[in-house]
Amino acid sequence: MSEEQLPAERDLAEIFNVSRITVREALSSLEEKGLIEKRVGAKGGTFVLPLTANSHKRTREEIKRDWSQMLKVFEYRTIIEPEELFSLLSGSPQANWSCLRAIWNKV
Repeated sequence: MSEEQLPAERDLAEIFNVSRITVREALSSLEEKGLIEKRVGAKGGTFVLPLTANSHKRTREEIKRDWSQMLKVFEYRTIIEPEELFSLLSGSPQANWSCLRAIWNKV
C-alpha cells in the first residue's frame, strides 16, 4: 500500500532467501524508478510511494519497457501483503479488528 513501510533489509533478505546486497540492489532499482523512497531519521525506513506520484510522468513506452519490473513489484506485493495480513490476524482478535478497521477506513 502507498506510504506503507517495507520491512528492514535483513528481514527482506530472510523472506526472499537472498543476500542483503541483493536486497539493496533491488531497493535501489525501485527507488530509481520512483516506486519507493528511503527516509532517514527517527521515523526513517523504506516506504512505498503512491503509483500516481510518478505515473503521470511516464509515457506508455516507458511503462511497456519497464513492465517486467512492475510485474516484479506486483509479485512482491502478492507475497508480502498476505503474509502481513496473516501476521496481523495471528495476534489478539480484538486488537486485530481495530487495526483492520483503521486500515479499511484509510482506503
